[in-house]
Amino acid sequence: MVVLVTLSNIWRAHFRLIFSSAPFTWTDVVNQVKDELIQLHNENELHKQL
Repeated sequence: MVVLVTLSNIWRAHFRLIFSSAPFTWTDVVNQVKDELIQLHNENELHKQL
């Protein structure tokens, strides 16, 4: 799961660079990966409680 989330965020940053001229910064990618993994973990915990 971590690899998929990481790759998708790298591609997202790449597309933002190409289409929006937004700078590609690793810090942004790492923070987005972290946030998405936390969100997935929280959703999984919520499903366990149901």
